Order: sequence, then C-alpha cells, then structure tokens
Amino acid sequence: MAGPLLGKEFKEISLLVESFIKRCVRDGTVVIVGDRWSDRLMNSVYNMLLFVPQPLYVDTKLWGESRHTAENTAAFFAARINSLGSRIVCAFVSDTDNKMKAVWDLLQMRYPWIVSIPCAAHCLDLLFAVICKHPCVSRPLAFCSSMTRYWWLHGFPKAVLNLCHKTEYGCVRKLQRPGTTRWMSQRSAAAALLKSQSAMEKTVMDTTFKEECLLKASAEQRKADVESAQAVKRDIKWEELRMVVKLLKPLAVALDVGQLDSRCLGKVRSTLFRLHKHFYLVDYPTSSEQLLFKQHVLQSHRELKTYTLLPVHTLAYILDPRYIDRPDQPDAGEMSSAFGLLRSLADASDFKRALNAHGCDNDADLPSTY
Repeated sequence: MAGPLLGKEFKEISLLVESFIKRCVRDGTVVIVGDRWSDRLMNSVYNMLLFVPQPLYVDTKLWGESRHTAENTAAFFAARINSLGSRIVCAFVSDTDNKMKAVWDLLQMRYPWIVSIPCAAHCLDLLFAVICKHPCVSRPLAFCSSMTRYWWLHGFPKAVLNLCHKTEYGCVRKLQRPGTTRWMSQRSAAAALLKSQSAMEKTVMDTTFKEECLLKASAEQRKADVESAQAVKRDIKWEELRMVVKLLKPLAVALDVGQLDSRCLGKVRSTLFRLHKHFYLVDYPTSSEQLLFKQHVLQSHRELKTYTLLPVHTLAYILDPRYIDRPDQPDAGEMSSAFGLLRSLADASDFKRALNAHGCDNDADLPSTY
C-alpha cells in the first residue's frame, strides 16, 4: 500500500487538483488561505491552501526562527501569488494575530487589489477565550474540569458511575476532557458533564461507592473521593455550569459554521448580530457579580465586532438576498466603505481583462488609454 497503490492514488489526485487550479486560474477566482506556527524546535512552519472554491492544500515550507518575521512571511505568500499570476488572486485569508495583520499590510502594498479577510472562526475563538477567562465562567469550568478528571482517572468510581449511567439512561454517557486552548471544547465538556449529573448524584449515594471509596480506600484516595462526592451535591455548581452552557451554545454553533468549507462570508455580520441579541437576552442570575459579568460579555462582543468586521463583510452582507429584510443593516459609513471596496474590485477586474486582452503581465505594459 505504501508503494504502488499509494503512488498511483497520489498521481490521480494530483491530476484532479491541478485541473481545479487551472480552471480557477482561468476564471481568476483564487482565494489564498495561509497560516504559520512554530514547532517544538522553534522552526517556523508556513502552509498555504487555495480555495477553488473547495479548499486544496498546496504547499508547506519550514524556515528557521531567524526568518520568523512579517516580511519573510509576506515573501513566502508573495512567491506563491506570483507563481499563480498575481492578478488571478482576489483574496488572502489568515488569522488575526499582530504578525499576520502586518503581513496583510505588506501584501496590500504590493497587490492593492487583493482583499485581506480575517478568519471568522479565529475571531470567534478569541471571543470564546475572553468570556471563558471571566470568573463567572472560569469558576464553573474549573468545576467541570476537576469533576471530569476525577471520574476519568479513578477506575472504581468510574465503574460505579458507568453502572448508574446504564440504569439511569440505558447507556454509558461519555465524559469529554477539555483542551487547554480549544475553547469550544470547554463548552462541550461542560455539556457532557451536565448530561451525567443525575447518574453522578446516584453514584455518590450508592452503597458500593460509600463502602469502597469513602471507607476502605487509602487516605489520599479517600480525600479525593470525599471532595468529589461533596462537589456533586452542590447544586449551585451545577446551576452555574448550566448557565455557562446556555450562554456559550450559540457561540459554539457560530464557531462550527465559521469552520465550514462553504462560502459564508455574508454570515459573519449576521452571526455577530445574533450573538449580541443572545448575550443581551440570556437569563443571567441577579447577583451584582453576574450583572457586571453581563456588561463584560456585551463589551467583549462589541470589541470583537469592531475587530472583526471589515468592508468586505459589509459588502457580502448587503449583496446577499437572505439579509435584505434583516434589522441589522449597515450604517452610512459602513455602506460608503463597502461601495468603495466594490469600485476597487470592479477596477481590478477591468485591469485584469485588459491585461488578458493585450497579452500583458504588468499594468505598465498596457496602452496609454488604460
């Protein structure tokens, strides 16, 4: 399989990929998606995909840490843009860290017709991170993490819990361990834990659990068992966790949509509007801390909206017939910026047609009438 079969499959897929690329180069509708990160040896890894319109992986380069600069990152993508034909590329998509935003500026100076687009999924993940770090969310998530870890790592309590799962639900409901930086996994783990609440409450009251875990276990094990059993009985912990899951659910859905391969640029503005409505109307507890938390959530959303939305999002939104009658319409300044971008895109398209018609590669080679 690693020899003739894999080689044959690679050749066939390569021909298919090349045909997609050639067609989109001909149509002039290539969108480049790029990213960069560091491996454990601190080497800079750069990769590039083309949307034609489906995503196709095309290249990865490994550079040393000394080349880990915005200028060299821009040079990496510029080389690929030039190899395709610079006028063929209409947009560049990446995450929004400071270095990649500096790359946007460098590419914009070199290719003014290319539209830089922030990765919507990355921006939503940033909002997830800001909200999850607030005490009103981090505290319930810490409860979720400690409970999940306890039931995941301790064999006998886990076995009793599985029996209670089968009795209560007819099957074993798996717990999920949250990732450190994958913020959506925090919400998924919390939702999975809530689905096991009833079984956990029955587990800590089970005779076998009490005898084997609370009486006969070692001192260290007994301490962990007692702390977990007490935590399971604290209704306030579960209420806080339930509020967090409810609060973050639409954001998790939006993040899933933002990571799809389909063309959904117009959905970015619409999604942020729906999130604002949800965050405003969600049923926060009436304590003073929670009221401050609501202000924090709404402020974080406003900042993220300003950070994310560009004229290209407004243009996609107003050209999408699904959003004609929506209440969240752009203001005059946003409309002006969107139509300014539309004029720039139209001019770039005219220049591209002129270059093709005269067999030129550069604007300077066109007749003076252009």
